[in-house]
Amino acid sequence: MEKPIAGNKRKRTVLTLEKKLEILKPLEKGLSQRVVAEKFGVPKSSVADIWKGRQKIQDAITSSESPAFSNKKRCIIRPPKFDLVDEACWRWFSQQRSKGAPVSGVLLQEKARSFFSKLFDGLNSHMLIPVTYS
Repeated sequence: MEKPIAGNKRKRTVLTLEKKLEILKPLEKGLSQRVVAEKFGVPKSSVADIWKGRQKIQDAITSSESPAFSNKKRCIIRPPKFDLVDEACWRWFSQQRSKGAPVSGVLLQEKARSFFSKLFDGLNSHMLIPVTYS
């Protein structure tokens, strides 16, 4: 009796927003998803997902409103859980950088915690319901 051959699991490929935008171009010109998938070496289902979320991808790349989405090297489009804290951090960061002050990741995290406690009266983050997007 033969043993079943274990399926070859494909390696998960994470695509940047820039790469997703490249994939969208031939799709917008009318090329089939199958052909585009073969050309870029990704599964057809990934191409279908990119096509389905094309507006979100294009908005994220062209959005100057949110600095987190302006980076084309990002792979995932995920909005902040707390918009007010994100906005306060971004303004503070921009002010510090315009002064020429160095801002480390640790300093930015401390400032985010400070803004959170000021904005939400010292409540713990698990006590609040984060902003949800559809």
